[in-house]
Amino acid sequence: MDYDFRNRVNPPYDPHQIPMYRPTTERPVHGPSSLYPRIGQPGPTGRHSSPSSSSPSAPGGLGIRVAIKPEHRISPPGSTVDPVVSKYIASGLSREAVPLAVASYGDNPAKVREFVNGYTLLRDMGFSSKNVAEALAMYDNDTDKALAHFLNSSS
Repeated sequence: MDYDFRNRVNPPYDPHQIPMYRPTTERPVHGPSSLYPRIGQPGPTGRHSSPSSSSPSAPGGLGIRVAIKPEHRISPPGSTVDPVVSKYIASGLSREAVPLAVASYGDNPAKVREFVNGYTLLRDMGFSSKNVAEALAMYDNDTDKALAHFLNSSS
């Protein structure tokens, strides 16, 4: 049995009801919906949805803030999570040299500072990181002996 929809007397929908895909005059088409909480406003639990870590917001106060739990954070390349290494880096020592020094001498402030100072001096002279670390370890952080080693071995 065929039915001709063109000749229907009553439309298939109520003309007084606004279809879901049409915008209403109550709220803008792309504006916030009452189904979702507004960013930074109290939700149903009464808490604000702003995270503990702050991030720059977009101009005009629009944007989404994201908080990453500490256990899910990824450190940028070259940074360390080791608290001993972080302590020495925070005191102003070289980010490149401190992990090598701590790997060799542990948490020995005198040895770590000797190593970092010698390492920085020899690296500034143009010697490679690997060779400098090996020479300082071989000569117990004696920069003069490490330098003599480089000068004697290069000829």
